[in-house]
Amino acid sequence: MFIVESSPDNCRGFASAFLIFAFVITKLVMFSVASPNLLGTSQVWFVFPLFGMISSTIVFCFMVQLPESPKWLIQQDKVEEAKVSIRFYHGKNCTIHEVVTSFIKEKNLTDKNRISLKQIWDNETLREGLKIVFALLLFLEFDTSYVTSVYTIDMHKSAGFTVQQALNINLIITIFSLPTKFFGTFLSDSIGRRPIFVIAALLQYFRTCIIFSLEITIYIFGSSWLTRITYNMVEFLAALVSATGVNSLRLLLTMELFPPSARTVIGQTQMIASILIGFPILSSFPIINTMFPPIFFVPFVITQLLLGIYLFRHMPETRGRAVYDIIESLDKNVASRATSILEENTPLIKNRARTFGAKRNSILNTPRSRAVTFNHKFDSES
Repeated sequence: MFIVESSPDNCRGFASAFLIFAFVITKLVMFSVASPNLLGTSQVWFVFPLFGMISSTIVFCFMVQLPESPKWLIQQDKVEEAKVSIRFYHGKNCTIHEVVTSFIKEKNLTDKNRISLKQIWDNETLREGLKIVFALLLFLEFDTSYVTSVYTIDMHKSAGFTVQQALNINLIITIFSLPTKFFGTFLSDSIGRRPIFVIAALLQYFRTCIIFSLEITIYIFGSSWLTRITYNMVEFLAALVSATGVNSLRLLLTMELFPPSARTVIGQTQMIASILIGFPILSSFPIINTMFPPIFFVPFVITQLLLGIYLFRHMPETRGRAVYDIIESLDKNVASRATSILEENTPLIKNRARTFGAKRNSILNTPRSRAVTFNHKFDSES
């Protein structure tokens, strides 16, 4: 969240996706040195936590020297400090006045520094953003790659591989997919969020269907050269899905569909929801795998299809746009979808709907909410 807040509008996608690229680099190094032929032994296992402790200390010392997020500084009314931060993160050639004005408009979307989840849900525009973000969260959580990564050795063995072969395969796929992940950091800002999601969703759903078919084949016929080839295809598809940068969309949309006052509670709720969803999935796999493994993947096939269709219909394109502009556009789209023939032709219902609309939009300062409140004021006087 700090990285995305500090990035220019046209670089938000790159900034968030580059974290995934850095994770892949780390994974490549760890898989290389974790081989039983190198450091993957009981005698030298302590090297991994020792290296993690040292690297974390170095990163901490570096991070404390960086300026605070300019958006956070604007939120605290520290405009002059925000200008210094903007010059540091956006470059000396950026138009400071335009950036500061954009951040102030973003801050003024609400009158409060922090709003609750209930207030977000009561507002129809923020509720729409909440549904989109959590639909994406569910789509990403109901991804077989989490299970296959945690239980990678067991699944490789069921497909007919040895432990050493499983580690070698992971290393080879990571090496070959590394260039794609580097180019994937540019995709979100070059072709947009929606195309990225469509490509990743099709690959992910295809992968889920393949692994479901693979588990049925293994359960009925056992492992063979066909299951080994198919499982390699599954692993390669997982690398391609990750290379699109789709995993960064959850953070991006949180930063782009909500005003600053709502992001903290949205982020906290996503973390809790991710744990509540992910833990049962991971913990139930060993149990179901001992009974009838293919049935474990049935919910993945169904939920990914339904959520993919929903997100394709409702996810907005946010590439390179200011946050206040994105939220105002979403507000207009919600208003246009909410209009019904019943409200237009029935004056009493229309008046009640307008009253309720003014109430539920009062927390969000957009042109539509201000117009609704203004019109409602004069309707009350008349």
